[in-house]
Amino acid sequence: MNQQKTHLIPLLQQELEVGQRLLDALNNEFHCLQQRDPKAIEQAVASKQICVAEFEGIDHQRQQLASQGDIPAQSPTHAPQTDDPQLKKLLQKLQTLATECHQQNLVNGGITELGRQHNQRCLNILLGQGDQVSLYDQAGEKQSRTVAQQLAIA
Repeated sequence: MNQQKTHLIPLLQQELEVGQRLLDALNNEFHCLQQRDPKAIEQAVASKQICVAEFEGIDHQRQQLASQGDIPAQSPTHAPQTDDPQLKKLLQKLQTLATECHQQNLVNGGITELGRQHNQRCLNILLGQGDQVSLYDQAGEKQSRTVAQQLAIA
């Protein structure tokens, strides 16, 4: 376990650093979405993509070490519980950070989806198509209908 610990701790610390940068990028994206600043949103998305690429690199390192038998094959967040206090603390921080990132990503995704729906409604009105309404029939199947909506009446 001691050799595994010496290889695993630096990987976990890297994940924490990248995870914190990802959370910062997600929080920045949230503020950019609120301000409706397209250039700033693009920059925030680019920051997120860099973090994801770094996570993939860390995962590749983990897989290499696992294939050599230096660390457990599964992701540390899915690894069995450890009695080592240092590993336990790092794993708890990583789990908390992952949860925070997930929650902020859900919020940002919700804002983006609401904006998309609003834009689609505006486009439908301008094209004279009306809103798309989804209903469920008795069998529970989804049915979409267009509800006519006129821009102006002559």
